[in-house]
Amino acid sequence: EAVAHPPRWIASSLVALPRWMGNCFASGGAGVGYAAAEGKSESATLSEAGLTVDDLRHAPEYAALNSEAIDTELDTTQPLAHYLISSSHNTYMKGGQFTFTGGDVDHTMYATVIEGGCRCVEIDVYDATPASSDDCEVYHGNETLSGGSLSLRTVMATIAGALPANHLPLIINCENHLDGEAGGDTFAKVVRSQWGEKLLLAEGAAAALTGPLEELRGRVLIRMKNKDAWPQLGAIIALQNSTFRGCDNPAGYGPCNTSSISEDKLGKKLFRELGEDSIRDSHGEADDDDKLISPAEAAAAIKYNAERVTRVYPRALAVRSQNYSPLKAWEGGCGVAALNWQAAGEPMDVNGALFARHRSCGYVLKPQYQLPPFAPAAPTCTVRVTVVGVVAAAGATPKPPVRKLFFVRARVLSAHAHAFEADSPAFRLGNAPFVDAVLPAAAGVTPMLSFVRFELRQDTLAGSTLVGSCTHWLPGIKQGVRRFAFVDKSAANIDAAEYVLLASVALDVVKA
Repeated sequence: EAVAHPPRWIASSLVALPRWMGNCFASGGAGVGYAAAEGKSESATLSEAGLTVDDLRHAPEYAALNSEAIDTELDTTQPLAHYLISSSHNTYMKGGQFTFTGGDVDHTMYATVIEGGCRCVEIDVYDATPASSDDCEVYHGNETLSGGSLSLRTVMATIAGALPANHLPLIINCENHLDGEAGGDTFAKVVRSQWGEKLLLAEGAAAALTGPLEELRGRVLIRMKNKDAWPQLGAIIALQNSTFRGCDNPAGYGPCNTSSISEDKLGKKLFRELGEDSIRDSHGEADDDDKLISPAEAAAAIKYNAERVTRVYPRALAVRSQNYSPLKAWEGGCGVAALNWQAAGEPMDVNGALFARHRSCGYVLKPQYQLPPFAPAAPTCTVRVTVVGVVAAAGATPKPPVRKLFFVRARVLSAHAHAFEADSPAFRLGNAPFVDAVLPAAAGVTPMLSFVRFELRQDTLAGSTLVGSCTHWLPGIKQGVRRFAFVDKSAANIDAAEYVLLASVALDVVKA
């Protein structure tokens, strides 16, 4: 059976305290928690499978990911609105969103995100100071709070230099802070001079946006609001940033009309008939008082977003570049979940796992239930995880056992479902750390929008510290016992990259 979880801070305390008390009592109370039960010297799970640690540590066939499921060619025969697009929020900022939260403007961030597969970047554009008919400026709020400003020409040149040849369409989301029509004319001139024939103009945009994605290959699309209908500016806008009027009122909103919704307003706007202000917290979970959105309840939003692009962005109070779970956008069919790429963590790891598909081209076709003819329900499955143990990675220098206690936290993150989470027993790295822990099953998982995350954590009386993690798209994981590589989080003075997790992820038969 799937297990429901209490709020995170309560769960952390309830898990950590008994584990520490048990460890202390087992050792006669000596050494605060360090005499944890040792891992087993042999693994029953490996024995049953006829495997050895060396098999899993070295052999390429025991790597966790199935390249045949991940490195496939993208179907580019569908219109733009049928895809999820890897997207960045306030791309020009490095660190926090303002100088007082550690932020600073940096044009190289555009190259960083594009080279990472992002295909929707953002600029906030202002008139140049002093006024110029040849350039505009890019910054956040004001120049002092942003740590300065960037030249629009420099930003556009950086974007152009980072794009690979034959790329799928790049969307430049522009927040319009231009004071007058002259500023709009200058912006249009800069954009045209940089992109030339690659620019998708307003004339003919509707036909291009309803045609195959393949026909937009190599193109650049400007997404922007033109509230005063300046003609020069309007001519270069392929995607109009229009006010969201509700999923049940799309009249007059064609494929060129797109909307932006703050992630904390999704429940009130996109799913407003349910009356929810927030669907998930920043960890991708739903609080006890929040109602999860089923595919049936999201049907209106899914159908609306199959015909136009909706962009979701972080809440205004996320001044330290905190991110939200992109699952809250994807489960409603929103094609653009803009994240702060400068902020590492679970949301960006989930985003990276999804868009690692199709050789990181930046586009993923929406699940079939979100496309016409719209299945009445999404397929679901049950995920069963077994944590075998953590061993030294191939080629790692042998190290003495670490006295501190560690455990593995497994999380299954899925659209339309609460996050499932369970912890392995504690062990000490480098000291026969086999635990063979069969964790509670995660039921009701929507596989095409689901992810498995493993975290190596150091156990402490106050809770735990993240040491390393790995996050993968569920259908891309090979079943059976596999080797999972941790990404080092530079915590607890442990190099997590020197260790690998041996674990099994199994899916029950998918059912409609």
